[in-house]
Amino acid sequence: MAQKLECPNPKKYTWEKNSLILKSAEFSFEDNLQVFNLLSSALENPVKSMEENAEEKEMDRAICASNVLHQADQSLRRTISETMQKAKAKGLSPSEMKILSEELNKQKVEFLEKLKQKTNKENQFYVENSSFNITSVFSQETDDIVKKYLNKH
Repeated sequence: MAQKLECPNPKKYTWEKNSLILKSAEFSFEDNLQVFNLLSSALENPVKSMEENAEEKEMDRAICASNVLHQADQSLRRTISETMQKAKAKGLSPSEMKILSEELNKQKVEFLEKLKQKTNKENQFYVENSSFNITSVFSQETDDIVKKYLNKH
């Protein structure tokens, strides 16, 4: 496990400024002193609470909710969720469910990227005026993926 963990780097990650590296499993005088100094520093410099700006938060929510890609992403997530529920009801194994989920999510990412790239007026009108159409097109694109799993059962 030691090979997988990185040492704290407070210069790179400010939230790691209150980290310690103890050099032994036993608590030496030096280790105790480090812990004491860290606790003293934390008590002397409490974290300041952030003030929430409710008005700004609500404005951000409105912007996010009106964003076409955000709406499409939410719609596609619902579609994937429903598809996964149907697949589970058909008796797909956990490993098949995992692979199906990965494929559908990959398809969603690609679909949203294509949607993002569309710029001509016809497509822009289509995108802005019909999340139902977006879901329908996505469902058509994913039908082949789903069928290859459902046809096995």
